[in-house]
Amino acid sequence: MPKHSLGLMLTVLFLGLVFVLPVVLPRAPSTVPSYSQAAVIPPKIDPTLIEELPCWFDIPSDWPATECGTLHVPEDHLRPGPRMVQLPFVIFRSTNPEPSSVPVVVTGGGGPGGPLGIGRNADRVIDKFLWYSYANMSVFGGRDLVLIDNRGVGSSIPRLDCPEVEDVLLKMIQTSATESEKLVAYQDGFVECRRRLTETEGIDISKYNVVQAAHDLNALRRGLGFDSLNLYGVSYGSRVAMVYARQFPDATRALVLDSVDPPHIKIYEQAPRSDWRAFERVFEMCAENERCNARFGGDLQERFNTFLGNLDGRHIEWTMTNPRTLKPMQAKISGGVILTSLFLSMYVETSISNIPLIISSLMNDSFDYIGELVREEYVKAFSVRPFDEGAYASYNCYDEIPFNDASVAVREAGKYPIQKYMNRNAIKTDFAMCDIWNVPAGDPVEVAPVRSSIPTLLLSGALDPVTPPECAADSLQ
Repeated sequence: MPKHSLGLMLTVLFLGLVFVLPVVLPRAPSTVPSYSQAAVIPPKIDPTLIEELPCWFDIPSDWPATECGTLHVPEDHLRPGPRMVQLPFVIFRSTNPEPSSVPVVVTGGGGPGGPLGIGRNADRVIDKFLWYSYANMSVFGGRDLVLIDNRGVGSSIPRLDCPEVEDVLLKMIQTSATESEKLVAYQDGFVECRRRLTETEGIDISKYNVVQAAHDLNALRRGLGFDSLNLYGVSYGSRVAMVYARQFPDATRALVLDSVDPPHIKIYEQAPRSDWRAFERVFEMCAENERCNARFGGDLQERFNTFLGNLDGRHIEWTMTNPRTLKPMQAKISGGVILTSLFLSMYVETSISNIPLIISSLMNDSFDYIGELVREEYVKAFSVRPFDEGAYASYNCYDEIPFNDASVAVREAGKYPIQKYMNRNAIKTDFAMCDIWNVPAGDPVEVAPVRSSIPTLLLSGALDPVTPPECAADSLQ
């Protein structure tokens, strides 16, 4: 199903399971050190790969020494030709560097298709969030921190964005179109996007995949003059990190895999169960909590199932602000939109506790909470927040969708009480997307389990609806 930000969220929900293999991360100092802006990219860089550039954002005086540059790599590492890919990167230098330390590289923003937010036109101001989230294991602990988007995403040139698809999604929520009509419109958006990227811009969209992304990281390592890397991957970024470790084991010191997305897991086939289990756990937690149970009742799950059944085929009409025009628009909120909005809200820990309130008010015919949630989590997700649908298609249609059985995934969606309103349509749209995108599937070896003795830390959120703790546990086998 569409992962959207599956990974673009860097927040670990509730730390449900933590699997630790032998990796040592330094502790943060008790006080925040003063920072020096004197450091520069070391002279051992390879100028054929790395272009040093002034940073394109302001660097506050209380930040670590910060440097920027661009990695230049061939569009096809395996058969290099004239076309190149440019990947800007940012380095935050350690406050107390150790001479033999190995940097921590964040392997993209997840998704696939989610940016880290380091580009010149990033959705948010480039602020302390970019480096402070990783500070304990990097800049405070003797290691440099390097941020770089995956190819085709965010700051990458080229960028495989699809405003044609975003326009369709924004239009569809304002209509009463059937699911079949929406699917056709969605396909048309991808047809137009593919035509522009391939025919007008001359991009080989088949070269934007996890294998090429792993080669990009190795080129970054060589370009900056490091013998090995520590990799931190979130969601799809964890898959990029694992593929890198499989391809370049001698150049991998350690891995931190957050919201683990192993290449051998068939996400589409397991998504209905994982998504439903995350919702079910929220209902269970409410029933087990005395205050939540007293306020919303222990049968909230059953009543919500009934509500969605009664809404099936109909819509809630709600006026909200169009995030692009800033003018009122009439949204048609279906059961699928409601579930997808709740689903996306589960990426933020503080939002999870509001789910019983939103559902209960919805069933009392009070729609302001759900209207606000749909605007923030659903409409903004595809209309104003950065997400590169073309990259999502290229990566997913290479190493994920071809190795899933659509009929199995649809059948799984039918097993769970409410997933037919969300997963079934998502499965159809993504498989149709790959028919249009028409890129070759990866070699089956790319979706084999990763076997490695590299020290690894696995992090999973108990309520993660896409990469649940089972994915991390399976990776240990």
